Amino acid sequence: MTSDGPRADLVGRVALVTGGGGGIGSGIARCLAAAGARVVVNDIDGAAAAAVAEGIATTGGLAVPAPGDVSDDEAVAQLFRDHPAVDILVNNVGVSHDGAGVLDLPLAELDRMLALNLRSQVLCIRAGLPRMVGQGWGRIVNVSSRTWLGAAGLSFYSASKGGVISLSRSLALETGGTGVTVNVVAPGTIRSKAFDAQSAARQEQLRGRSPARRFGEPSDVGRAVCFLVSPAARAITGQLLHVCGGRSIYGGPMPEIDGSAARPAP
Repeated sequence: MTSDGPRADLVGRVALVTGGGGGIGSGIARCLAAAGARVVVNDIDGAAAAAVAEGIATTGGLAVPAPGDVSDDEAVAQLFRDHPAVDILVNNVGVSHDGAGVLDLPLAELDRMLALNLRSQVLCIRAGLPRMVGQGWGRIVNVSSRTWLGAAGLSFYSASKGGVISLSRSLALETGGTGVTVNVVAPGTIRSKAFDAQSAARQEQLRGRSPARRFGEPSDVGRAVCFLVSPAARAITGQLLHVCGGRSIYGGPMPEIDGSAARPAP
């Protein structure tokens, strides 16, 4: 199959990717499959999960769809009953809300953000962690967002994604010495169907905020996740990796710089 990540590092491992039917989730699932893992593609949209799993299979990888709402206790319990041998858990599912000030956002949106972006991760961790600890090996990667640093109009979303980082750091301390590592990836602007539907002016505005002057692809996030669960990252836990083209450094419009300033002194 075509390789989106380190090939054959994960042969024999079972990886569960929540929200695997979407753009970032599908990129993660494809990378893990390319590295040799058998991937359980979870998504509340069963058709989307099936499409990603079928796409992986057509390129020689191993994947099965697993529809279900991971913000629901019983759905998560059933997911892990159906797939009890999960070695790698990627908590990717997440949603945002329409931009509005904190005084204007309905509290129901806060409940939704916490349920989907944070509670779902806790539920999956509680379901999958005991087996990982028992076998002395496991990898958990929780997906946050560059927006955890703060974004006007996205207070509830930012808060939920910041909670992901605090959860992960605490869990890394709790699992120290067990053979389980816990890390976070925080994507910036990643190309997707929703992104491509935005106006050219809006896309250029977002591009101007990135030091790399480019947008990420789902495969960029996938490669970051593949590294964190690979043998090469066995000594890395409790860490946050931004995949945002440098936007975590500077969130505003990039200043124009005289090209001469970048040249070394004679």
